[in-house]
Amino acid sequence: MAEDTQPARVRTIDRHRRERVIAGALTVLADYGVEGLTHRRVAEAAGVPLAATTYYFATREELLGAAMEDAADRDIAALRERFVGVASPADAARAMTSYVLDTAQDRTGTVITAELATAALRRPALRAIAERWDTAWIDCLSPVVGTLAALALSTLTPGLFQRALSGSDATEITAIVDQVLGLSGPTPAAGPD
Repeated sequence: MAEDTQPARVRTIDRHRRERVIAGALTVLADYGVEGLTHRRVAEAAGVPLAATTYYFATREELLGAAMEDAADRDIAALRERFVGVASPADAARAMTSYVLDTAQDRTGTVITAELATAALRRPALRAIAERWDTAWIDCLSPVVGTLAALALSTLTPGLFQRALSGSDATEITAIVDQVLGLSGPTPAAGPD
């Protein structure tokens, strides 16, 4: 009998395919927004077969949820790292300002965060993830500025990101945060020109 001389076919397993699908979803969200998120676009962005996206995420909503969870996890970890050692309201103001400005440098990431936060307004399944973001801000800020100021700043944060994306510099962002924290004197009311 002749032996089979062909080598056995080895099946390679892509252990990172799920993560690539999520990364592809984030790319699509940055480029097309939540309404433009499709399995086909995600497969193309991730460099995987279309069947791989539906294998891991049967529905578009599951895909959106996984992308939002991933973005939240990374952002919350970076936020907590930034606030390590912050011990005073002035430290908190500087940490918040630098975090906003540094994060806004990654326009794609900031756009994704805004897209996902908006999606959570319309999709109850995503609200818990968005609430984790808010809770992370409050957890980082409240020990040094108090709960009410932490709530005010967490509410203000999306606007600060928008200002930073629109070209506001550290001086303006710092002035806004300082004003909310009472670290600067009152600003005069704008009068008629």
